Amino acid sequence: DQKTFSEVAREITFAKTLEHENIMLTLGLESFDRGWARLIEYGNGEPLSALIEAAANNDVQIPLPFAARIMIDLCQGSQHAHERGLGEKGQQAWIHGGLRPNTVMVSFSGVAKLTGYGAATLANAREELISAYTPPEQLIGGLQTATQASDVYSLGAILFTLLCNHAPFDGAQDLESAIMTEPPTPPELEGQAADLLQVALKAMSK
Repeated sequence: DQKTFSEVAREITFAKTLEHENIMLTLGLESFDRGWARLIEYGNGEPLSALIEAAANNDVQIPLPFAARIMIDLCQGSQHAHERGLGEKGQQAWIHGGLRPNTVMVSFSGVAKLTGYGAATLANAREELISAYTPPEQLIGGLQTATQASDVYSLGAILFTLLCNHAPFDGAQDLESAIMTEPPTPPELEGQAADLLQVALKAMSK
């Protein structure tokens, strides 16, 4: 409808201003025979979700230095969007609101980039934002309740997955209830992995 289209167009106009090495560049909104499409730069790599799945299927761990490098990239990209939003939109940081491994592209040279800026309205309309990476407040109030802390929660959940080879609350019979009421239950880790796990758990604290 016209209201949704106007909101998508507004989001994409702002997303085009997010020029950062750790954010996939949004090129614009283009009309085609069957409707409209959001154009982004070519992703010369694989979604982070594919790397996590491959590691789990082969019972290997993503190397800790690589996992840490990915998280540094994601935090830098997210911080840039938050700060850019505060500068352009007055009082409101630019929140992603849907961070998870399949909204991260890892290039073949090892650089991680956030994707999905400019697509929040469409994802919210299709109810695609509920996952193991969704913070509790968004389960209650949707994307409009998301804050900078919501993105931090999701980044913590991504770090948890990289360290543990599975998503938080993996195997929960009622995912939404688990997110709302339970802490994630990680395996025993040692050394630097254990230290990073504490960072992830703090980011996900309710």
